[in-house]
Amino acid sequence: MIISLTGFMGSGKSSVGAALSALLNFRFIDLDDYVQKREGQSIAQMFSLGQECFREAESRCLREILAEEDQDTVLALGGGTVAYGQNLPAVLSLTRCVYLQASIDVIKRRLSSSATLRPLYDPETVEELYKSRLKYYAQAEFTIDTDNLTPAHTANLIAELVTGKHTD
Repeated sequence: MIISLTGFMGSGKSSVGAALSALLNFRFIDLDDYVQKREGQSIAQMFSLGQECFREAESRCLREILAEEDQDTVLALGGGTVAYGQNLPAVLSLTRCVYLQASIDVIKRRLSSSATLRPLYDPETVEELYKSRLKYYAQAEFTIDTDNLTPAHTANLIAELVTGKHTD
């Protein structure tokens, strides 16, 4: 089984994914990290060649991971993964997809204190980008509002939703 986590940058996909994989004893893949290792370039370097360069590499890597559906995996998608090409239909058909919903105010607060470089983060346009992606995220099988939850609590909720078993 593959459990995929989708949501906007700063919604907690990587931290929740790590907690969830430890809880369920699944392997954890952060798609952004996977793409960087596979391509031998940072996301910023790929974006410098154009967003399309990164999105194509991301889609190739996503297909590789989804082809290994026999391995129990928690997959933290990139914030824009489901908004590109045929990624969303693939994710919805081959994974248990969970949307980690966070309000724009919480996202702005998280991103302003984050040391992670995010090529598409611009405080002036982040709200517009956020709104443009909501229609993709909303198609996930499950939605969890993460505004007031720790990664561990969120991971417990996801484990219960996906497995139907109480984890505490």
